[in-house]
Amino acid sequence: MREVNKLNRRDFLRLAAATATGALAAACAPAAPQVVEVEKQVPVEKVVKETVVVEKPVVVEKEVLVKPAEKVKIRIFVGFGTGTGEDQIRDEEALAYRFNSEREDIEVEWMITPWDEHTAKFSAMLAAGDPPDICMPIGIGGVAQFYDEDVWMDIQPYIDRDNYDMSDFYGPTVELHKYEKGTLGLPMAVYPSFIYYNKDLFDAAGVDYPPHEWGTAEWTFDKLVQVAQQLTLDSKGNNAASPGFDPNDIVQWGYDESWMDVAGLARQFGSKAANGVSDDYKTALFNTKPLVERAQWMSDAIWKWHIAASSEQSSVFYDTAGDPFESGKVAMWYCHTWMMGEAYAEAPFAWDIGAVPTGPYGDLSAQVDADTFVMPAAGKHPDEAWEVAKWMCAPGNLEVLALTWGSVPARKSGQEAFLKMLKEKFPNVDEKVLFTAIEYGDIPNHEGWLPQPSKMGDAVSAAMDLILTGENKDAQQVMEGLNKTVQGYLDEYWAQKGS
Repeated sequence: MREVNKLNRRDFLRLAAATATGALAAACAPAAPQVVEVEKQVPVEKVVKETVVVEKPVVVEKEVLVKPAEKVKIRIFVGFGTGTGEDQIRDEEALAYRFNSEREDIEVEWMITPWDEHTAKFSAMLAAGDPPDICMPIGIGGVAQFYDEDVWMDIQPYIDRDNYDMSDFYGPTVELHKYEKGTLGLPMAVYPSFIYYNKDLFDAAGVDYPPHEWGTAEWTFDKLVQVAQQLTLDSKGNNAASPGFDPNDIVQWGYDESWMDVAGLARQFGSKAANGVSDDYKTALFNTKPLVERAQWMSDAIWKWHIAASSEQSSVFYDTAGDPFESGKVAMWYCHTWMMGEAYAEAPFAWDIGAVPTGPYGDLSAQVDADTFVMPAAGKHPDEAWEVAKWMCAPGNLEVLALTWGSVPARKSGQEAFLKMLKEKFPNVDEKVLFTAIEYGDIPNHEGWLPQPSKMGDAVSAAMDLILTGENKDAQQVMEGLNKTVQGYLDEYWAQKGS
């Protein structure tokens, strides 16, 4: 519809007053219309030109063309963890479309990067002075990867400025993202761990499912071994508890925990250390009793009880699947919720989740991962990035991200909506197991920052490889060697710091 711009009474009186002197001086002269130009800004799409004539003076509106402001583009880097699966990208793009439709000033763009390329790509962007505006999702380990380089922005000033309400987040999740250098993110996703089990394999073996109740007296590590042996089969159908079983011809394994962290696992055997070092980061603890005993259990699971696959044997999993459980060749898999968000909705077998066993000294611990967003301190649009991060963390949006990432939303208010979506995607999964697992999460966390994190991670992986390959089945020797290496890295770090 065509718009007509008319002078109101106030505009007319203001303009008439401005020309009053000239009008009086020419009172005896022939009356000639006086023209006054008025600038008025309107968007390009609504340019209107109309002249309104009055007796004295005459006003002509002069239109000034103004281009609409360009949107600020906020780039979200995905690659530090989950979020790169095909279905996940679809859900993330749908959220971006919603945001871009709602905002006239900001536009979101996802930068999807394969995990094995994320360090090189992010480092290159950082070195070029052009980092992404947000990294998301990113776990505690991802934050630790660049923590010592002061890459991440402390968002506490934004929280204080906006009086941002933190009370809706689960208490422990808030603490996970607070560091000595400040608050580096808002709680977004919590990934509790539990035992996935293949119901079809249990049914075929006539074995009872793992309990769903946590902390039962009968569900111990000894019981886990007994159950797993009945579900470990050679090519002739003999299980690992039978005399005719051939450990060199295994086609199905009862248990796998190869994706878990040994320091986190050691909490099940009484360790109080978060990640294998002392609280002041100056003393290595990998040769202490809980870590040695837990590492020996890992070794025995492969080489003594034959319930878990060695490095060589596990290659069969990845011939047909992206993880051991999805291959259909593992009856029980100890892992986190993040696998649920990627492919398990279409698993070719029936499955459910159960509780983690109680350790030999009465300890019940289930590792927890947690994702957040971080804003690089060198980002060019921190204010707009903060607005995007808040929107993604808002109720209604956070639940969508949580489900596609395979996590529990960190907001208490999101539980009902999350459960509804969970039941639609995984109607047979016992959500009580999932939520109870959060209560047994490890805080401080096994993925927390360590001095020289890359070197530390490589050292731990190398030590575990000795066990997984069978090169050294004596965990005491393996962990003593690891402890010496880690202590050397700690001493080196603090020497460089001058302390």
